[in-house]
Order: sequence, then C-alpha cells, then structure tokens
Amino acid sequence: MNIYKGFLSGIFLALLLALSGCQGNNSESPTDQLVADENVMAIDNNTTLSPIDVNTTVVSVLLPVSSKTLTVSSEDVQIEVSVFDSENLPYSEGFVKLKYPDDVLSGRDIGSFDKLSSTLANGKAYFNYTAPIKLDANTSDISFGFYHDSTPTNMKAYTFSIVPETNQTVSNNYVLYSSLNSENVSMELNSEKSVEFYLTDDNNITLENNAITSMKFESKNPALLTLSDVLSDTNGSTITIEGRNSVTVKARSNTLSGIIPIKVTVIFTNSNGTKETLEKVFNIVVLSGPPTAMSLSYAGTEQNANYAKFIENWVLTVTDKYNNPINTTPAVAMGLIVGYAESSATTSNVANYLYFNSVTSDGNLTNSALDTFKSSKEVFENVDLVNDKLVLFGGTGYLFDAYGKWDINAIESNTTLSLKDDYNGSDVSGLGFAVGHNFRNETCSGSPVVANVYAQNNNNILESTGSMILQIEYDYYLVGKSVMLWTNILGQTNNVESKLGLARKVTLRGTGLTGGIYAFSKGFSGPVRLDITISDTVEYYKNANFGYAVEVTGNDINWTVLGDSMRDGNITALFCDENGGMGYVDVNITSPAGTAGEIKIVNVLVGQEF
Repeated sequence: MNIYKGFLSGIFLALLLALSGCQGNNSESPTDQLVADENVMAIDNNTTLSPIDVNTTVVSVLLPVSSKTLTVSSEDVQIEVSVFDSENLPYSEGFVKLKYPDDVLSGRDIGSFDKLSSTLANGKAYFNYTAPIKLDANTSDISFGFYHDSTPTNMKAYTFSIVPETNQTVSNNYVLYSSLNSENVSMELNSEKSVEFYLTDDNNITLENNAITSMKFESKNPALLTLSDVLSDTNGSTITIEGRNSVTVKARSNTLSGIIPIKVTVIFTNSNGTKETLEKVFNIVVLSGPPTAMSLSYAGTEQNANYAKFIENWVLTVTDKYNNPINTTPAVAMGLIVGYAESSATTSNVANYLYFNSVTSDGNLTNSALDTFKSSKEVFENVDLVNDKLVLFGGTGYLFDAYGKWDINAIESNTTLSLKDDYNGSDVSGLGFAVGHNFRNETCSGSPVVANVYAQNNNNILESTGSMILQIEYDYYLVGKSVMLWTNILGQTNNVESKLGLARKVTLRGTGLTGGIYAFSKGFSGPVRLDITISDTVEYYKNANFGYAVEVTGNDINWTVLGDSMRDGNITALFCDENGGMGYVDVNITSPAGTAGEIKIVNVLVGQEF
C-alpha cells in the first residue's frame, strides 16, 4: 500500500469522507477506510502523510579503501570517496569535505591535499594527497576524516600507517624552521599574519644568506590564503625569494576558513659545497568568524530498550556570517520544555499550554536596564519561577540573538516577565514564546515522565565541522507529545558579542506506531475497538494524535468507523475513564459478514500534539 502522495489530496479526502459519514462496503478484496479530525490528515492508498519534522534526504559516505601504508617521503595517493542516497543510488549533490587531524595544531608535517572539498560526479569524489616530506620524522598514524556537507557528523576515517623505507634521499643535517607553533598556528578571517622561515644546520646554526639559492613558498589553497614578502612587492599564491635566509612571509586570509598547507622549498649549498633541496609543509589554521546563524535538523530515532527510552538525534549546525562552519570549538548549551506552564489566558492549543505562535506586534523582547518580555495577553499568572524557563522563537527575519532559552527573574505582571539574562539587541516584537519545564505528568495516571537533552558523548564542544549531535532521551509515554528544543551559544550580532540561540517545537515520534488487528468469522457483526501501540514496546500510545487508515478484508462486508480516541480533537483528561487515555479506533461491522476476514489499522503515523 502506497501511503505517500500529496497534502491537498489528503485534505480533500478527509472532507469527502466527513460528508459521506465514513461508510464502507467490501464486495471484493481489501479496501481502506479513511479517518480524519482537526488534528490529523486523512490518508489512503493515494495520499501522502510525511512523518513529523523529517529530513527526507539521507546521505551515506563510503570509502572503498580506508587505509594505506606510506613508505616513501612525498608519496602521492589518490583517495576515492563514494556517496549514496537512501535508495543506495549514487548521490551527486553538494560537496565532500575533508577534516584534518589534531596533529596539525602541533606543527607536525601531516602531508597535504590538493583541495579541502570536492564536487561529486556519479556519486564519487577524489582527493589527491602528498605524504610528509620527511616521512621518518614521525611514524605515528595519520587519520583524515571525509564527510558530505549535508551530514558533517557522519564522518569516515582514512588512516595512513607510516613505515619508511631505509636509505631515502632526505637531508638529515639541515632543518627548516618557522615561527609557527601550537600557540600561534591560527589566524582570523580578513587578517594578516607574519611568519618567519629559516634554515639551520644540525648544530642549530642559521645558514648565511650567501648559502641560500632560493626559498619558494606555495599556498596549497590560494582561495583561502595568499602570500607576500615583507621586504619586497612579491606576492601571490607562490612566491620565490633568492639569496636570503630568515625570510618573513606575510599570509593574508579572506572570508573563507580552513586549514592551509604552505609548502616551503629551499635550495641551498651545504657545508661540502654541494647544492641540496629541502622541502617541508607548514600549516596555518584560518579560524571562522563568530557564530551568527544556527539550524537544527532531525537525524533519526534509536531505542534504549534496557532503560525503556527512545533517543532522538538532532544535528545542530552553526556558521559565521560568511557561511563558514564554526571551527573555533565553542561550547553549546541546550535544553527542553517538556511540560508547559498553564496559561492564565485562553490559548488555541490542546490543554491551555503557555505556548503562543508568532503574532505581529506581540511577543515583545525589550533591551532596558532590566530586560523584559511582554505579551498583550494576561498569560503569566501561573509561571513557576523555580522550574520554568522562557523560550523564544519565530518572528520576522533571523533573530538569533533573541531565540533560545531565557531565565526568568520575576513576574512583573500577568503580561510581563523580567529576565536574568542580558539582552543587548534591538527591541523586537512578533516573537513566538513558550514557558515550561523539563518534565510533565501523564494525563490520566498523574505519573511523572521526563525527557533530557544532551550532546552526543556528553561533549558540549562544537566540532570543527561546525556541527554536533543533540540527543533527546525520553520516556515511552512522551511519543506524540510536542516539546520545545532549545540551544544557545556565544556568538556575534552586528559585530557585537552576544548570546545566540535557536528553538523549535518538536513532536517526539519514537520508532513508529502499530495499529491493532481483529480477525472475524463469517456472519460476524458488531463493533470492534482496535488499540494503537508504540512500535518496539509493550506500551499503548496514550493521550496523543495520530493519522491512520482502516483496511477491511473479506467479501460482502458492510462497515463504518464509529470514532477514535481523538474525538472532537480532545486527547486530554476527558476520556481517561473510558479507555485510560489509550489511542484506539472503533470500527463497526453493520451487517453479518459474508465471509471471514480481518480489520486492520494501517499506515499509523504520529500526529502533532498541538
């Protein structure tokens, strides 16, 4: 059964069925009955209902060969990277990018690549690597990461083992140094950095100028960095200085961040009067600018059955104003509103939750001596100053300095909250807002349930790819409940340091829902209640919305849908006495069945709580 087509056809079919009274007749083989209410879109064989908040493009990266042993200095290696979509077909959109190991920050020569990112053709990208110039200087493994720019956290490692051949022609008596070290290997965007390079012998004595034929400096990524000699007008991606040792080169960055290898080649006369050539690669890290923009993307759900939890993965991506991934490894804060404060004014949502979407000229964040947030409605009477947080989102434009979590100082009035956090931006209105805490009680039993959000591996430091995985871990009951996921980071707005944030309403989906099945015999008639359960668990789906279709098999079967647990759009305490809050669908065989058959609830999808 194909459940995927268009939104409009679903709405049309829902209305059509409402007018027809959801009547059904089976004269042949299986047919589907469609059901809809104000919270759920109807679906049938020709209708699409996309899962809540799903990122539909899933990209996988594969390295056909993931390791190699290097035996010769400056050895050339081509690395092939394959990319596939969710159908295991070659995927050629976007870019494959390269991540350098941390060794580069210590000044180690780890070799160099011809590019930092590569386009795809027929699902393949290629990178050309040149091994370290002096392979036996450090024989520990070198690992590089390769990833598709749409999934920076899904990285595949390519590892070089180093086993140098003996008697390679490499000068052991002379050493090329630079002023770069682990403390000053980096530089900022649109900046200049002076780096000194000089050649010494094995007694650490600097060679005289007349021993130097030439020093050539080559930026291996000229799009990110150009070079110039501070004592002449020589500049470009490659410069050559003759007859001088202790050369100071000025490196100039632009608006692109990344790691830039600089290859230095020195031709000189040794102590025996013989010409020698010595090469070495140095690396400069161009740091991204401060964070200015953020996004959150759904990346799948897993289950921890031992602890009766689902874990939902969300990828946080942070960029600077030039769209560079943030590589300055800042710390990230994150959290959830799981249960909402009760609004003291009427809302349009399921249980008078203190949640309001963006409305023009309402939801005002004010920069004043004591920063405040105001609503035109008297909604804040029930706010708990100990447990509740204010979360802001929406509005017009990109208001990252207003988004995310704000700690509440006091309830100034039923329309106004004062804030503990310092807001430094311009006054802004039209923001959506929610107030609540990281727990809630089950609607019918009153039992507490919780959810938590944390960085994968409990590492709150943003990866140098500008991404991290946030994991929402939650009790089974929370499947189908809408929570607020928020995150904050220290960034920059209008060239001023400020707190940036992001928040979005997330409907927790578990690993899916399963509809009940009832087998009936010939001559059967009467009502049947089919329960909805949470897939991969023994738990019922409770106090939540869902989309579904009804499938009845058999010949000469007359049937109708009597209703479901979402009656009148109410999934709260009204029906706790009737069915304990469990999700269900009632189907009635209206006349004796002509043959035996089955009633199934199929195509069951999690719906938004509100």
